[in-house]
Amino acid sequence: MIIINKPFIETRYGKVYLKAMVTDECNRLSETCYFVTEEDYGKYFCDEVSDAFVTGLLLPALQSNQDIIVKGAISEKLYFNLTITIVFILSKAFNYKPIKIIPEKIVRMNFNSFAVGTGCSLGIDSFSTIIKHTADDCPDSYKLSHLTYFNVGAHGEKETEMVNKSFQNDLIKIKEFAEEIKLPLITVESNLPVFFRSYSFNFNQTHVIRNMSMVLSLQKLFRKYIYSSGYPVSEIHLSSVDPTYMEGLLQPNLSTENTELIVGGPNLSRAEKANEICDNNLVQKHLYVCVKDLAINNKMNLGPWVKIQDVEKRNCSGCDKCLRTLLVFEIIGKLDEYNELFDLPKYHSLKKLFMAKVIGLKNKSFVFKDVYSLAIKNNYKISFLSRLLSLVYKFGIVNLFYKIVLKFKNNS
Repeated sequence: MIIINKPFIETRYGKVYLKAMVTDECNRLSETCYFVTEEDYGKYFCDEVSDAFVTGLLLPALQSNQDIIVKGAISEKLYFNLTITIVFILSKAFNYKPIKIIPEKIVRMNFNSFAVGTGCSLGIDSFSTIIKHTADDCPDSYKLSHLTYFNVGAHGEKETEMVNKSFQNDLIKIKEFAEEIKLPLITVESNLPVFFRSYSFNFNQTHVIRNMSMVLSLQKLFRKYIYSSGYPVSEIHLSSVDPTYMEGLLQPNLSTENTELIVGGPNLSRAEKANEICDNNLVQKHLYVCVKDLAINNKMNLGPWVKIQDVEKRNCSGCDKCLRTLLVFEIIGKLDEYNELFDLPKYHSLKKLFMAKVIGLKNKSFVFKDVYSLAIKNNYKISFLSRLLSLVYKFGIVNLFYKIVLKFKNNS
């Protein structure tokens, strides 16, 4: 069993913690799980219910086939949707056996929540949501009042010191943007990744669940929270590789009586969002899509031709997210507008190889299908070399290709 003790709030050194002792019997782990924020927002932490902890620990419980015992209360709406819908969806997607959630109390609370929030990563999805939900024609009850930035695994999980450094460096960029658009920024950090270490998940498989647990820790603040979509709702299907495909199913069913979780921009793909926001001055000034820190912190292999340690521009221009964004901008004729944020010569040296990846994987991932479809729609010229090298990705011989390239480089 995974046992979640009653949450409590603690203030230390100017920070406010929402804590609960968690025991994972399968892994013989007993440790305090916490969420932490600044004093100004700590008053909105919710210790009356264990919603944030139950949500955050749901996937470890499913993978280890452990029921969750809640020695405290859980919101009625969340309990109902977890037991009837969420456990069913995740069990089917990951091929796990269903588990039970057993709380001491099921309650209906009214926290008089008032804020409308969204995450601010400065990426394409994030900007699309922010622009739409601050526009004059946005209904008042959906207009943003707060931005958030969470530290719960997006910067890596293997090197704690490096992860924290990456988070703080990115936070500087995000604070500058928040100040410019005059919206308050809330930062929340958690040690939730500690409870995933004994399990075989990567962050991409768990980001929806992890981030929503962060939101649910602040139910006294958020009346609505808009989580930017990764894929359009037309792509909904069960997936253990990338549950972003399921966000249209997960978000509404992780809502509570106090906090409504909403998918932002569900009608658009990322390429369509990029096309829609690319002329915005704020985007051209602040866009930050790079995942170089995640790659470095998790020791990911990006290929022998990609060197991202030495970066002069805001975005490394060599990781997949940078290359994908730049290729979209080139296809729609907006590449030069982003010269200050990206290393365009580096992009041009890598774009044929990246286009090969797009072509080779377009039938396996919507991410690449989206870019390829945009290229075809806009009559983008694809080189013969890209088409030839796409076979490396199509037939899954990338590692062999890397070895050949490295051997050639070492002998030259």
